[in-house]
Amino acid sequence: MPPEKSQIAATVIVFNRFDKLKDNIDTYISQIDKLYVVDNSDVDLTLGEKYFEEYPTIEYISNLGNPGVANALNTAAKKAFSDGYKFLLTLDDDSKAPSDIIRKMQVFLREHTDNSIGLVSVAHSDHKKGQVFRKVSFTMTSGNLLDLSVYNKVGTFNEDLFIDGVDTEYNLRLSTSGFDVVEISNLFLQHQLGKVESFSVLGKKMFYVSHAPARYYYMVRNTIFLIRKYMKIKPFPVLKLFYILCKEIVKSSFIESEKKIRFSFFLKAINDSLTGNFGKLK
Repeated sequence: MPPEKSQIAATVIVFNRFDKLKDNIDTYISQIDKLYVVDNSDVDLTLGEKYFEEYPTIEYISNLGNPGVANALNTAAKKAFSDGYKFLLTLDDDSKAPSDIIRKMQVFLREHTDNSIGLVSVAHSDHKKGQVFRKVSFTMTSGNLLDLSVYNKVGTFNEDLFIDGVDTEYNLRLSTSGFDVVEISNLFLQHQLGKVESFSVLGKKMFYVSHAPARYYYMVRNTIFLIRKYMKIKPFPVLKLFYILCKEIVKSSFIESEKKIRFSFFLKAINDSLTGNFGKLK
């Protein structure tokens, strides 16, 4: 049976900022029964619970620091399940949701009741024209509707990864456990994927998404971990991960600023991944 509104909670993870958060929350708060705001800020934000006093359906949870994205997702998923919810919608703090995101997900689940779906998401990848949905190897976290009964079967988000690859690892684990990851083709979020930079080639301006050097460290370290873990059981998704990693290495080596810092992080990421040194970058 598809979830009713009373069976659906949502979570948004906050990190070091509250600007525009209310505007984003207002796009989906009326569609769900409960919203868990998990605060991963590692700076002193005095707003806290007072910021959300006008929202009776919001529960504010401060982690008093940044234990990572995976930890925040697990906190919300476990809280939602203990509070009796069957589904959890995960959102980034910069995400705006369409006014029919829950309705469309409910309709999809009503039409697909084979119990093989572990996660339903908005469209983050390219879809063919006329395609209603697409099974994917992995998708981004924001806009995912988690089936919490499946979450309890396959296990929690991997907190060793801290950030980057957390969603990919969970998606691949779903797949190896016999569950599908599905994107609905006509459902989209508004959100910022990163800082957009540009460079010129033969007078033509090219654009790319830039990440801080520390973020590059997590991308390299965790992608190597995923490749090593899933290369034998999920070779095609792993090839895609390897291609993405190669693009990031080329971009960081030849296009991005702070090349020396990035190279030192690159070496550390390789060493840490191979020696099993995970968690938060120190």
